Amino acid sequence: MHLKDEEFLRGKVPMTKSEVRSVSIAELELTEDAIVYDIGAGTGSVSIEIARAGEQIRVYAIEKNPEGVKLIDQNRKKFKTDGVRIKEGLAPQALEELETPTHAFVGGSSGNLREIVQLLQKKNPDVAELARGKTGRVYGSLMGLLTMMKGLPLAYNKDMQEDKEQIFDAVDTVKMCLPVFSKMLATMRVKKDRMLMGAKGGFTNATDVADYLVKHGLPFRDAHAVVGRMVAYCIEKDTVIDALSMEEMKTFSPLIGGDIYDAISLETCVNQRKLTGGPAMDTMRRIIENYNQAEA
Repeated sequence: MHLKDEEFLRGKVPMTKSEVRSVSIAELELTEDAIVYDIGAGTGSVSIEIARAGEQIRVYAIEKNPEGVKLIDQNRKKFKTDGVRIKEGLAPQALEELETPTHAFVGGSSGNLREIVQLLQKKNPDVAELARGKTGRVYGSLMGLLTMMKGLPLAYNKDMQEDKEQIFDAVDTVKMCLPVFSKMLATMRVKKDRMLMGAKGGFTNATDVADYLVKHGLPFRDAHAVVGRMVAYCIEKDTVIDALSMEEMKTFSPLIGGDIYDAISLETCVNQRKLTGGPAMDTMRRIIENYNQAEA
């Protein structure tokens, strides 16, 4: 239950109103072990509310005004929120020695919002994007090696002296990325509903519709054309294939029956890809088991 504004010791220090606090904290989607920066904390009203949301949550109330710092401490004691830690100083300088946050709320920036955001991004680098960028470098080494190997039968193999730079650079790049990437995986929070929504977009199951039609006797070239019309229709209606009604499905091909929904469901599409490196659940379990055995 949210606290009322009048319950806080305030003085003349600015305070985030209860309506803003409730909406902002809901938008943060706090986890049970969240580490939160409340920048420009004022009286500490946001910090107090966040700390009350979970016993393991750690909140850093950053405030430059000495009077505000004093009020935060008084409010922290009043509401017995031991999870609130006070940091007196001006952001972003006051943030530099603090542990990396999972969430941040900016109540006041003193005109330093751009610098604050830059520091938060520095503390939380986009690991996945940076690793993806390094992939291009490794691919470049691979293409260099393949080009060199292609010419070997034409000469005396002295070209092979050029392989060292490519191999060493690729190995060094991968060794640099793996520790950072593994830490990202270990600490990331998976939003299954958002992932499911994203996976259903982009017509992932369009190929499966074509396979379904081929299994029911339609030549692939015709099945491909049917799926093309179906995808165009879905784009026009702002929907996805498996959300179409049976009546709509039938307008594209009389071969479509009620079993198509199971045949093109996301679960079916994933679990049919059983090749090594494919996303099927059985394949993934086998890879994880092999990894665990190698680690043991």
